[in-house]
Amino acid sequence: MSVATWNTQGHNPLTFTLNQAQQNFPPATHNLIPDVICFQEVGNTNYGGALGPAIPCAWNPAPSLGVYHQIIEANINGNLYNGYHIPWRADDPGNQRCSLAILWRADLGVHAAFPIGALASGNPAHRPVVWITPVAGGPRMGCIHAPGGGNMAYVTNALNGINAAAPAAGWVLAGDINIEPADLGPLPPGVAQQNTGGQTHSGGANIDYLFYVGAGPFAAAESAGNFVQSDHLQCRFA
Repeated sequence: MSVATWNTQGHNPLTFTLNQAQQNFPPATHNLIPDVICFQEVGNTNYGGALGPAIPCAWNPAPSLGVYHQIIEANINGNLYNGYHIPWRADDPGNQRCSLAILWRADLGVHAAFPIGALASGNPAHRPVVWITPVAGGPRMGCIHAPGGGNMAYVTNALNGINAAAPAAGWVLAGDINIEPADLGPLPPGVAQQNTGGQTHSGGANIDYLFYVGAGPFAAAESAGNFVQSDHLQCRFA
């Protein structure tokens, strides 16, 4: 299983995510078509018409929208992806720039094969954590956008949430952690962290990476060579 994570800063994810020349990754992941893509700050997009109707849920509570959507065969630079879009806002009224999405290659299966799971943070100013669990087996894959400024309590709660009733193959939780790896507090037992080893934000910080149990480490962990439409570099793990 390969995974990419990218905070697109509210911009359309279809245009540049898999534009390999623009992203300019190092050789090991330069041409990677990730199995799973985790987006943060994905904005209010309809994925080129691939966004399905709203589905009510309890884990995206007010003042957010209280719903999520299926993404059905979104075309990302010529590659089809299914997934889930979670429209999120911190205030009502408020913008949806900080919405989340998690997608997988459409040839891996339909939504029934990758049901969504999620954890509400308990704080309406914080985003939920979302994940997919392959029915046919394999690791659970999750997406996180932790609060700005560093919030280890939120991160720990997210790690415990994705770990609950996880499959034997383990899990991966990737996203914008907003804490440098060296500044993380103690992780729950058995949880490991992997990062690309360098800058992932235009301010010089390394804040976009993943955690895992049983499903890592990945042989390649790389950041894009260019900042593309965002102040975050895309990161890939394969």
